[in-house]
Amino acid sequence: MHSKKFKYQQYLNLYPNCPHDSCREMSQDCFRWVFKDNFLDSFIPMNLIKEPPLRMLDNTDLLCKGYGLSLFDTFENGLSRFKNLYNRKRGISHDDFVNEKGNAIATLEMIKNDGVYGDLNTGNGHFTFHEYEETDLSSKIVNITEIFDENGNFKR
Repeated sequence: MHSKKFKYQQYLNLYPNCPHDSCREMSQDCFRWVFKDNFLDSFIPMNLIKEPPLRMLDNTDLLCKGYGLSLFDTFENGLSRFKNLYNRKRGISHDDFVNEKGNAIATLEMIKNDGVYGDLNTGNGHFTFHEYEETDLSSKIVNITEIFDENGNFKR
């Protein structure tokens, strides 16, 4: 059981063992897709942006994760995952994807008192992060790198 209070605790209390006891604190740089010109809106959990799909209602692990934030362990893993998902889209869906996910990658300098992470996918470096109540992730940004150049092509 985690001893510190989490941001969105009122929602996390709805699910048993949320976030899971296996989640741990960390001190390292992490990477998140953000909106370069409005990065404050980039730190809102998916379940607060839109309702979870009905088919997920019996999956408490996924619902719990929906109140966390997706982060990556390296810039390269974050960019690779973005490109992979983006390239699966067609036409206007590209714009929709960018409007939902962001157009840049922020480097966040995290310390143990910021929250806990879990569910690291060693294949793509993605993990879920649950913030502590007093954490302001926008203040953790040390760099923002645009994903696209002025012609709409990937920079890297």
